[in-house]
Amino acid sequence: MARRSSLAAALALALAAGLAGTAIAADPPAPSATKPPAPKPAAKRDPLDYKAQLPKLEADAQRGDANAAELLGEIYQAGLGVPRDAQRGCDMFERAANTLPEAMHNFANCWYWGIGRPRQPETAAKWYERAIERGFLRSHCALGAQYRHGIGVPEDKAKGFRLCTQGAEQGDPDSLAELGEMYLVGDGIPRDYKKAAEMLRRSADEGQSNAARLLGIMYFNGDGVPKDPNQARDWLMRAADAGRRDAFLPRGKLFLAATGDLERGPLNANLALPALLWLKLASEYDPVLVRRAEAQKLYDPLAAAAPQLVKQVEPELKPWRTSLGKP
Repeated sequence: MARRSSLAAALALALAAGLAGTAIAADPPAPSATKPPAPKPAAKRDPLDYKAQLPKLEADAQRGDANAAELLGEIYQAGLGVPRDAQRGCDMFERAANTLPEAMHNFANCWYWGIGRPRQPETAAKWYERAIERGFLRSHCALGAQYRHGIGVPEDKAKGFRLCTQGAEQGDPDSLAELGEMYLVGDGIPRDYKKAAEMLRRSADEGQSNAARLLGIMYFNGDGVPKDPNQARDWLMRAADAGRRDAFLPRGKLFLAATGDLERGPLNANLALPALLWLKLASEYDPVLVRRAEAQKLYDPLAAAAPQLVKQVEPELKPWRTSLGKP
């Protein structure tokens, strides 16, 4: 997503004074409340190249080529050069799932998220287990997250921690992000901000969007790292640009905290404008209902104090809404 504007740099005007306000809650939603990840393509190609390859890939898949079926699953699931078709994507993953561990993992995702298949996390767990047996790294912590939250399997935080550790020790960014999150919130293990920051940074540097979101929150709060609104802004923007809807509210809080006292005024428009943007997006798109309500509660008094800015923010909202679709 490339939707950056001048709003992204506005917070720099107030950095010297530091940020006040309530800390952003670091506790993430359960996996069932987050946006499902798109399958990661086996190789980077232009979407038009995918479309051109379809006839041959379809023919190869019909002849039993598991690699072709796996790639077709990724193409249809992510809509790479073709209309997105989650069910057909899962059908292709199923064809390859008896052979390829990556297909096992992606087929498990179909059942876990309920995308292209009915939502059956217990079925997902069985396929993640099969992928783990075949050495597929990302499946360790995918299954670990299920045990951590008790989704489709009995809750067992110790087992979840062990599974994520196995993936993290081999450098898997998703496992590092999940494990870092566990250290951050002290979920089943003692809270350790230093370990959390180390793992989340390693993961975020590899492009893992939830790690970027959590790292941004840590810099906002000063949890185990120096309080740094510049770092918070940049990491949260990485997460938002990657499609993390749960990054919108902390972005809004970040700008709102620097805006100043709404009652005393005058408001700094360079800060109030992005605060309105991110709080409005959070009120519409955050995956958790209680956080949408929180965003609306923060948005309303700011909008009342600066009605002229509400009109100015509309053009900035439009491309985000177009990209994100209906709430």
